[in-house]
Amino acid sequence: MFIFNLRSGVCNQTYLHGITLSLNEMLTHNPDWSYRLLCHGNPTHEKPHLTVLDFTSCTSLEQMRPDEYELLTNENGHRLLLLVHADQGKVIGPLIRDYTCSLLNIHEHIFQARDIVEASLCKRRYISPSIEQSRQRLPSIAEHIPFTNAETKVLEHMKKGKNGVQIAKLLFRSQKTISSHKRNIMKKLDVKDDFHLKVKILQCHI
Repeated sequence: MFIFNLRSGVCNQTYLHGITLSLNEMLTHNPDWSYRLLCHGNPTHEKPHLTVLDFTSCTSLEQMRPDEYELLTNENGHRLLLLVHADQGKVIGPLIRDYTCSLLNIHEHIFQARDIVEASLCKRRYISPSIEQSRQRLPSIAEHIPFTNAETKVLEHMKKGKNGVQIAKLLFRSQKTISSHKRNIMKKLDVKDDFHLKVKILQCHI
């Protein structure tokens, strides 16, 4: 029997109940299939096929905890499902554009757990039909900030995950010069540490 391991970081029992109801419906039609619910944060040797996090109260990606950011930037993004609602355009836009995680609208009228399970196992992202239908490009943060040409080039490389040493070599500049550009960028984006700088950069469509 195949057992699908689901790790839940959802505190809202109503949301969790809705997900498990749909999974239980799958059980009635698939006797050779089952699932196991793992508690997020508790040490376990079981590797989850999918981790579910509740982002419904998130108004900005800057509110992410470091552990959530680590999950979000993991190369296996299809293993992460975020619960959101349709009014979170400023959160949903960057999530769709810059990450590979799956998104489930908590107000989704047509919800089949099978679609999410299959997407995860096939290494594909799942996006709620209602979110897909309402998708539209969000205003870019970068469009409204007067970055210099040099700062824009540094931003482009930072968004690709390059560090200061690598950027200096790519742009044929000293590390001191790159650090100066980085400080100016942080000031313009109103962030004070590297973690929030990375989050902010991922929100900018540069």
